[in-house]
Amino acid sequence: MYKKTILNILLVLILFTSGISQSTMSIAVEELEESSEVHHIIENVPYVAKEKNLSCNYSPVEMVFRYYGINVSMYEIFYNVGGGYAQGYGCPLKRRFSFPPKDKPIKFKCMGDLTIMGADDYKFLTNLYGCTYDIYDYEFVKNKEKCWKEYWEKVKYFVKQDMPVITCVDSLSWPIWREVSNTSTSPSIFLRCCCVIVIVGFNLTNNTVCVHDQYVESIDPSKNGMYKWVDIDSFKIAAGRAIWDLKDSRYEIQLVQKNSEPLPEELINELVHKRNIQKMKGSEEAYDTLFTRENFKEFGVSAVELLKEDIDSELGKRMPFYFLLNKFTPIKGYPFNLMAQYYGLESKQKLITVNYMMQDENISEKYYSDILLLEKESSYWSELKNQTIELKELLNISSVFKIQKDSEKIIEKMTETIGSIVQIQKMIILNNSV
Repeated sequence: MYKKTILNILLVLILFTSGISQSTMSIAVEELEESSEVHHIIENVPYVAKEKNLSCNYSPVEMVFRYYGINVSMYEIFYNVGGGYAQGYGCPLKRRFSFPPKDKPIKFKCMGDLTIMGADDYKFLTNLYGCTYDIYDYEFVKNKEKCWKEYWEKVKYFVKQDMPVITCVDSLSWPIWREVSNTSTSPSIFLRCCCVIVIVGFNLTNNTVCVHDQYVESIDPSKNGMYKWVDIDSFKIAAGRAIWDLKDSRYEIQLVQKNSEPLPEELINELVHKRNIQKMKGSEEAYDTLFTRENFKEFGVSAVELLKEDIDSELGKRMPFYFLLNKFTPIKGYPFNLMAQYYGLESKQKLITVNYMMQDENISEKYYSDILLLEKESSYWSELKNQTIELKELLNISSVFKIQKDSEKIIEKMTETIGSIVQIQKMIILNNSV
């Protein structure tokens, strides 16, 4: 806006000193203003590639923070919203009956990363650094064109104000992702995904939108994800299909704006750690109200306790079913592939939190006992992953009766491992209750 005003003034002065008539001068100014309506690019927006062990929520926020001059890493963002401390388990049946069907969270998965970076977490995070967070959801009603127009007008408005826009697109129909990942099959009407991008410009003269795509360099480091142009028609399709694991994300705008200076570092550390302990305790008030509480049955240490109870009482009973499913259907490794994947991520994300806390002297000195315990907890999640893989390998046994017997010892080890995780989390809570 200020750039446009300065350019207008300069143009007027040039035309005036050149002896151009007032009417010609007026036409020139109007043409300049019109050009800003059809083409605008936000300059100097930093690019940050996605971290492979974290979800896609953190990199876009880091890009916007850095654009506003706030030097924050995605690991700091992850820790500040509860990474390493948050936990969720169990999802309601209502998710299974949506259309198109959403990914059904499989029993025996405990998730930390998915329980953070909801709207409440964003607001808490941005307030720490003197920013505001607003989310604009456009209800996907029968009039899809109306939804798109409202969304697109808002996007253009914010971009013209030099405010980067965080938004969601369906990766399966997103041209950049499809090109980098060498995907050629047509997107399914039943299967949709979500990746988060940052919109930094548009050009209506050639019908394109400009974005920072965090996935490009994480998939192929030889390629650049900065200022990538995509035709608006393709962008419209991808934005209209976006759906995250826990909620519908199509035509959604997330806007971060800076309005003051960050809080003192010592105060930030204190507020963050206090809230993280509340997350580990399982206090619902520490979790997002918009979708996390609707999609998880238990939180914090209670979530891990429920995982232990379900594996101890139910997993053994289901082994014959899983054996038959793997033997006589194309589905292989179900449900152990996903279980092992999530347990492995829990282990890696605990270490991300540990490493970040160790690098900050103020945090490491004050909360050193947390660091030691979280590091130990990480090793137990890794053990749980390996035990799950052992269970998966039993599916190759030819006898259903033998698989029932051999799985008992492994499941017993799994419940002991989860029990150790519960004890560690309770120790962290106890250490911080004084």
